[in-house]
Amino acid sequence: SALLQITLEGAKALKKIHKPGVIMNVSSAADCLPFPCLAVYAASKAFVTQLSLSLDEEWRPHHIRVLTALPGVIDTEFRHRASAGQSVTEEKEGMSAEFAAETLWKLIEKKKQGIVFNWKTKIARYL
Repeated sequence: SALLQITLEGAKALKKIHKPGVIMNVSSAADCLPFPCLAVYAASKAFVTQLSLSLDEEWRPHHIRVLTALPGVIDTEFRHRASAGQSVTEEKEGMSAEFAAETLWKLIEKKKQGIVFNWKTKIARYL
């Protein structure tokens, strides 16, 4: 709910003052994959991706971009916390938080849409 409201209000504010801008919503590569123990997370990320893609097209004529990034696994304890303590393997094969943040900034600067950062995740989504 918060992401939806912030995205809509941000775009309305930019449109009202006739300013171009970029809104970056962070989704997940889990947006199109089944994720046992993280089903609500994956479904909510599908919402983020579809919302961002749709609003990007809707607001592009006003020079307002709504981008979405799909980072893949980032080396944090997020998966364990998000699964409410259920058994989830913590892989240390992801990217660093620093790398993810730098990549997000580059995507904003280039106004690139829907990029999966991790090559392993790209392959999984493709398959």
